[in-house]
Amino acid sequence: MFYAPVIDGMRVSQGGGNAHEGEFIEVIEMKVEQCLENMLHNNTVEKSQGLVFSLLWFQLYKAK
Repeated sequence: MFYAPVIDGMRVSQGGGNAHEGEFIEVIEMKVEQCLENMLHNNTVEKSQGLVFSLLWFQLYKAK
């Protein structure tokens, strides 16, 4: 998992990743508040420690 700011002008094809390398990237867009509420603060969603760490990192250092 990694963080990268993206804009629509960067899209060069449908989907993402290099299929010949086994990459299948799905971009899901949502507002920061919605992401934190749905993913971080929702106890019914199963999440790894890595996902929790990355969401907390984003909330502390990138969310404005």
